[in-house]
Order: sequence, then structure tokens, then C-alpha cells
Amino acid sequence: MNTKILYCLFTALLLGACSGNMPEKDSGADTGTDAGLEKDDIFNIEGNVLIEPQAALDGLIRNPCMGWGLYDDAQDYVGDAFTYWYQMDQYAQYATHFYVRWRWAEMEPEEGEYVWKDKNSNFSRLVQGALDRGLKLAFRVYYDSDGQHYQATPDYVRQAGARGRTEIGWADREMWSPYVDDPVFHEKLEKFVRAFAEEFDDPDRVDFVDGFNLGYWGEGHDLSFSPGNDTPEKLAETVRWITGLYGDAFKKVPLVINYHKEIGADNLDWVLENQDYQLRHDAFGSQYYSTFEKEYESKWRTKRMIVAESCYWFVGTDKGAATSGSYDFTEQWRGDPTYNPRATSWADVYSRTYSETRAARANILDMREYREAKSWTTVSPDIVQDFIINGGYRFTPIAVSFPQKIVSGETFKVGYRWRNHGFGICPNYNRRWNNKYKAAIALADSDGSVKRIFVDKEADPGDWLAEKDMDYIFEINDCDLPAGKYSICIGVADTSKEGNPAGLNLDCGDMETVEGWTVLGTVTIR
Repeated sequence: MNTKILYCLFTALLLGACSGNMPEKDSGADTGTDAGLEKDDIFNIEGNVLIEPQAALDGLIRNPCMGWGLYDDAQDYVGDAFTYWYQMDQYAQYATHFYVRWRWAEMEPEEGEYVWKDKNSNFSRLVQGALDRGLKLAFRVYYDSDGQHYQATPDYVRQAGARGRTEIGWADREMWSPYVDDPVFHEKLEKFVRAFAEEFDDPDRVDFVDGFNLGYWGEGHDLSFSPGNDTPEKLAETVRWITGLYGDAFKKVPLVINYHKEIGADNLDWVLENQDYQLRHDAFGSQYYSTFEKEYESKWRTKRMIVAESCYWFVGTDKGAATSGSYDFTEQWRGDPTYNPRATSWADVYSRTYSETRAARANILDMREYREAKSWTTVSPDIVQDFIINGGYRFTPIAVSFPQKIVSGETFKVGYRWRNHGFGICPNYNRRWNNKYKAAIALADSDGSVKRIFVDKEADPGDWLAEKDMDYIFEINDCDLPAGKYSICIGVADTSKEGNPAGLNLDCGDMETVEGWTVLGTVTIR
């Protein structure tokens, strides 16, 4: 291999004033001595100069699968696109993605009539409003009508002969839900999911898709089976069917599943290991996020991203929550008497939610809809800003050693140390991204045009975890550019695209950038 991966410390001489900010390394880290290298070889490359880019650690950096999410959450009605973006425009500045959580019946009211096909539909205008504001998309499409104001599964499924249950919903109207093991339901849903993936399996527009969505609110609890089929074996079969369906349909966009205890640890393990799903939970800040959830995520959180969602919402800002931080919970928290300690303000709810989000090292948290976004930003603006800076991943090459002179056709070396300032992960190892992000060096001419990109196949952002800086020496031996002066740049390339363009945004303070690459200095090619 041309690249030697080193896990090492700065020497005291080279650390200088920055040493107080360096996290300790694992005592068992590989220093690269098996390759005959000293720990400080990364900084002692003959002919190289060393610079230490400084992160700003301030302001929003948008990258895939991380950050605050805005929602359209159709528990009662779907949002009107004009009204929604009129209200939410001011909150898009905090967010990275727009999460559409709709009933299947809204996505396909009649068989084969998909709302995204009509570019003038309310759905299409909601989605375009997000894209116009620089937000990626995310989706959950669910099928159970319990807890809803409208039927979740299109009625054509029942008319086709699917079996299910009927009940009176929240709006005092009769609504129907299919049994999750019913073959007609399976047939119709499979057709929908394939069509849905054909439109939205696009990582340039979509961050993630929920790939389970059974049970109440699609969270994975209270699954309704046909009579006599409510068995562990049928549950396992159903879990494998639904995740296999989404897993086969979505090839490029990460999929997530709620790690709800009713699904079971063994079934969840199967999904993560065989379908390579990511994790989410919808009850942060409550007693429903408890021992099982914390123990389960602890096994996976350095290997899978975690999507956190606050359990409690419907703020009701007209009663003062978004202005005073206080709220009378008598009405709001009815039916949830076991919450302990009982919150006395929305600030309490947000504080507990965020404390658990940080402990889980989650990548994503919900700012949700208008009332919640207003309340979060007014009651707890410090939490909003802290998650912008520390949530998910935030990468800086905190030390880079590069040559000032290169002989065309001869090998040169670049050494660098990468730091993740965030507490989450870059889910680069999931099979749908297929390790597409890699550290890279670019050379640009005097006109600011990138002429060559050199991808370091060993420097994988999926390895860059909080409190564990990663060091690499990258040997480059195919530089054949004409003689002259060039800007030497660093970045993270998207190797899934032709030409390997810059794929992730870095935090390098106010350093100059060229086509998404951070300029390190000038190099002369002879």
C-alpha cells in the first residue's frame, strides 16, 4: 500500500500552543511502528512544510445524514406548502434536512397515482420548497391508522381483499388498518415501495428513508397480525420481509429502523447485519427511551448513525411556551403520569432530550414543525446552537504536511491528521454509500480550476470518531501536470461521482476554498 495509517501523538515540539486541545489517544492505538515508521514521521517528511488549520466551530455546516430536521408530520392533516414554508422559512437556517412523515394514503390515494408524479401537487411544492432552501429530504411512509385523524393505508388495498381491523380513530371516524402479515397488503405495498424508490433513491436529494414503518405511527410497536399469527416466528418473518423489501429497493440512500424493544434485539441485529440499516428512536427525553434502548444503541453507535427524535411535542405556543419557557403540563401530559422527573417547563423537556441525544452520540435531532421550531429557538437557543456545532460530524484536517516543490512523475508525500469535532459519526461504511467519501488532495491552477484530484483510499471518514484523531501519510506517484505554480488543496472527495468532486464540507475557519476544496498553500511543479 502507498498509504500508511498512523494513530499517533504530536511531538511536544510540533504541538506548540495547540497541545492543550488535543484529545488523548487510545492506549492500544497502532502507531505504525510495524512499518518501520516513527510516531512523528507524519510531520517530518523531508521537504514538506506543516500548517495547522483552525476550525471555526461556529455556524451551520450542512453535510449528509446529520443536523436538525424540519418536519411535515401528518398525524392530522398534511401541511399546505405555501403556509408551511411561509412559517418555516426562518427556521431553515438551522436545519440540514426536511423530513416528510406521511400516511401511505396521502402518497398514493389511488392505486398507481403517486403524488410525486404531479409536479404541481402540494407534496411536490413542499419538497421543492425544501430543496430550494438547501435542505435534503428524508421520509417515513406508514400504514397503521391507530392514533390518526385519517386512514393511513389507501382504501384500494382493502377493496383488493386485504384483511385487517377497523376502529374509531381520533377524529371519531371509522378507519381501517391492514394486518401486517396479510399477503394482499404485502403485494400492494411492494409495488408502492418499488415506485417510491425509483423516484427517491437519490442521495443528492435524499438523506435517509425509514425502511420499516409498521405499527403505531410506524414506530414498530403494537403490530397487528391476523388472528392466530401473533407469534415470535411470524414477527421475525415480517421484519425480514419489510426490511428486505426496502433493502432491495433502495441501493444508494441509507435506511433506518426504530430500535423499539417490541421488534426485539435479535430481529434488530438481523436487520443491521443483513440489510445494513441505521438506527433511530422516537422517544428521546421520555421514559419510553430507557434501559433497552440505551443498551442496544451502545453496541452500535460507533458503527451506525443514530437518529434521535424528541418524544414530546404539540407545544401550543399560544399558551406561552415559546415566550416564557413555562407551560401548564396538566393538559399536555395527560396519559403520561410515569414521566419522572416530571417536567415543569419546555426548557426541562429540551434539556433532558438533548442530554440523552449527546449521550447516544446521535447524528440527527428534530426541530419539527412550526410551534416546536419556534419553541426550540426561543426557549433553548443554546441547545440549538450546541447541536449545530457538535451534533453529527464536523471534520477538520488539524495538521497537514505538504511539499512546496514537486517533480513531475516522481513520488511525493502528504501527511495529515483529521479530527471530528462532532459527537456523531459519518456513516460512510453503510453499504448504500459504499465508502464513497475519502480524503483527497487536489491541485488547482492560477485561475482557480481544479486540475487533478488524488484520492487516498485508506483515509475513510467513517473512522473519524470524536476524541480519536486519525493520522495518515499519503504517497502520490502519478502527478503529471505541466510545470508551474499550483494551489495544493485538501478535502473529502465523493468517489461515487465522475471526477471525484469535493463531497463533504469541512470546518477550516476562514481558509480559502476552490470548488469545495480547502487551499493549503502553493506548490511548484518542475
